[in-house]
Amino acid sequence: MIDLKASSLEEPDFAALTTNRQFLALRVKLDQKSLLDELKNLSHLNRLRSKRSSHKQEVRKWMVNGWSTEKMIKVNKENLDGDALLQAVHWVFPQAYYSIYACLQAYLKAKGAPHETHASVRKEFAKFAEQGKYPDLISFLAKGERYSIVFENIKDYGKGSSISLDIDDEESVESMICSFLRATRKYFLDEMREKRNFTTKSGNKKERLSEEERKDVSSSVGPTSLIDLIYRKRIKSNYDEIDTFHSDDIDAMGIHKSLRKITSCLNFVHEVYVASIMGYNWLHGVYTSHPLEYGRLDKRMDFIEDIF
Repeated sequence: MIDLKASSLEEPDFAALTTNRQFLALRVKLDQKSLLDELKNLSHLNRLRSKRSSHKQEVRKWMVNGWSTEKMIKVNKENLDGDALLQAVHWVFPQAYYSIYACLQAYLKAKGAPHETHASVRKEFAKFAEQGKYPDLISFLAKGERYSIVFENIKDYGKGSSISLDIDDEESVESMICSFLRATRKYFLDEMREKRNFTTKSGNKKERLSEEERKDVSSSVGPTSLIDLIYRKRIKSNYDEIDTFHSDDIDAMGIHKSLRKITSCLNFVHEVYVASIMGYNWLHGVYTSHPLEYGRLDKRMDFIEDIF
C-alpha cells in the first residue's frame, strides 16, 4: 500500500516515513518464536562449549552494560509521550546500537576473541551471519559493489517504493528490508571510497572508479548486515539528518517498539551464546545480581533455561 502523501512531502518528512517503514518491516521480520526455534536447532550452538574463562569480569561488564542500555529504551517508551517522545526519538537509535554492541562484545569476550573497534565488531557480526553461525532470521546480508549489490538470506521482490509496505505480505516486508540494506550498503561504500581517496595519474580526485577499484572498496567494507542498519541510523540521528527525526511524520512510538524488539532479539541470541560458553548458571547469576525489573529479560532467561 503506497502512501498517497508521498509526492507532496518535503525531504525530511519523506525520510521520516521511509524510516517508519524500514523499522516496522524489521519488527515484523524478527519473529521471536521462529528465532527461538532456530536457536534450539542451530548446529553452531552445539559446537560452543562451556569453559573456564579468564574474562569473566569483562563479560559481566559488557553484558550488564547492554542490559542497562536496553532498559533505557523501555523507560523512554513508558515515561515519555507526545512531543516529549518525538523530541527524544533520535536518542533511541544510539541506545539500541550500543546495547546490541555491548552484548555482542560480551560474547566475543567470552569466546576469547574481542574486537576493539566498532567497524571490526560489525564485520564480525556479518562474518558470523555469512558462516551460518547465527539463525537465518537475523543473517540477511547485502554484498557487492555499488552497481551490482546482491542479497543473501533475503530476497528483493521489487515491490513498491521506499514508503510502500504491506506488513501482511512477506514479499513486501522482505523488499523493504532489501531497500534498507541497499541504501545502507551504498552509504558505507561511499564512505569507504572517500577514505581511500582514489586519484588520477595527475593527482586529481577520480570522478569514476574502475570495476576493479569498486570491487576493492566493496571488499574493504565487507558484507552489510542487520547491525549495520542500526549503526547507520545511529550516525544519522546524531549528526546527519536530525530534521528527519523531528518531523511530524516520524512514528516515535512505532520506532521505539521496533527498536526495542530488534534489540531484544539480537541481545537474546548473544545471551544464549554467552550461556553456552560460560554456563547458564553463571549468566543467570549475573542477571540476579543486577536486578533490572525488566520483563523481557525475565522471559529471555526463561527461554535460555529451556534451551539448556
